[in-house]
Amino acid sequence: VEKYCEKHSIPCFIFNAPYHSKGNFQDYARIFRYEKMIEIQNQVNADAIVVAHHKDDDIETFLFQKERKSSVDYYGLKEEGQYKKSKLIRPFIKFHKSELIEYCELNEIEFGIDESNENLKYVRNRIREQLRHFTTQQKDDLLKQKEEFNTTRHAYLVKHQHDLEKTSMSMNAYLKLDKSFLLEWLRYHRVKKSISSSFIIELDRQIRDSNSFVINTDSKRIIKQYNRISLIDLETKFYLYN
Repeated sequence: VEKYCEKHSIPCFIFNAPYHSKGNFQDYARIFRYEKMIEIQNQVNADAIVVAHHKDDDIETFLFQKERKSSVDYYGLKEEGQYKKSKLIRPFIKFHKSELIEYCELNEIEFGIDESNENLKYVRNRIREQLRHFTTQQKDDLLKQKEEFNTTRHAYLVKHQHDLEKTSMSMNAYLKLDKSFLLEWLRYHRVKKSISSSFIIELDRQIRDSNSFVINTDSKRIIKQYNRISLIDLETKFYLYN
């Protein structure tokens, strides 16, 4: 990469990550990369960060989410997304890895292989290994399934837009909504950075069974009082219901 940038007069910034021996190394490395990219983005006043995720990464992320039974706001990877306040662009998301390798080989562009991807102790790497043996048709079927999931969720959000915008509702109104609503309501108001299925199940139980409660999250206070369920900013000290 350094040689390529020098050849094409592209500014190149290189960082050596501190030694890391505990926890998930790949998660640590990913966070370190993104933090440094944001640092450079601010330094050079760039409009966005461009990352090299490809179509196989998109499928891999979708399978990873399904295996983990993750509660996500989007399945797979978006062509344009965001990390913290930085805009992310993925220009290669429509190309398979094999197509990118073929392009590099035809144009004599050197590329490297990340050796940590071969370590099968990581779930994502095991999924990546399985994908190597998938046919193009199997991959296309997974992408179609991913799009169906995202389309279904988008339709749900449009249908329930009015209720999602509310920060307070009566128990009678809440009980008329289906089980998907609570998760989408919390997401809409960015109540927590990460919302687990167990949290949703327990919160729904408390909403239905408890007379009153107050739960503090990353940014909101979830309150049940006077037969109403409400989301209040943590900074709000006093509030009342009309």
